Amino acid sequence: MSIKVLLAFSNLLFSKGIERLLDDDDGIEVVRTLRPQWAADFKEDAPEVILADLISLYNYIDDARLEPGCRLILFDTECGKGNIASAIANKKVRAVLPQHATPEDLVRAIKTVADGGTLNLKPPFTKL
Repeated sequence: MSIKVLLAFSNLLFSKGIERLLDDDDGIEVVRTLRPQWAADFKEDAPEVILADLISLYNYIDDARLEPGCRLILFDTECGKGNIASAIANKKVRAVLPQHATPEDLVRAIKTVADGGTLNLKPPFTKL
């Protein structure tokens, strides 16, 4: 059974690139690439993992509407350690991927958080 993943990035080109990387993994299914007009109804896709940047995390992901088992992975886009620490504390982020993460790191993070684990949640937020 595949892990259902929702992509929520402020950059659609980046989202499509991530989607193509994940297409090669039979254990992961991208159920939607979130756009602002779809933010209100993504719950119907029942994602297990949401990949987001900080902008989308705070503008489109409402914790109250998340299923209890849904887990968040934040992409660090040089938004500052204070913002990342706040997202971890306030937005239920389970993993932080730095900009230099590899496709293998991405897949490992998705599988780890889908299994209930966490990754990279302590400063300096750069080692996987």
